[in-house]
Amino acid sequence: MQLNSLVLLLATVSMLGACADSERYYGNIYAGMQTHEEIRNAPAESASREPSMSYQEYREERKRLTGTRTPD
Repeated sequence: MQLNSLVLLLATVSMLGACADSERYYGNIYAGMQTHEEIRNAPAESASREPSMSYQEYREERKRLTGTRTPD
């Protein structure tokens, strides 16, 4: 019983630590969405598309278009 509690505690702390850096968190979500789109689309379709932008490029484009500063 104590082992289960310890494993649960360690898993919770690990997950909270991964979310501590919001820049990394949102960057990972963005990368996951890009990967999902690549997997979902057929290879022939992805060859004709232009490469998608990185998360940093996306943030800069969003700042430029909205005229607001995004949180760092």
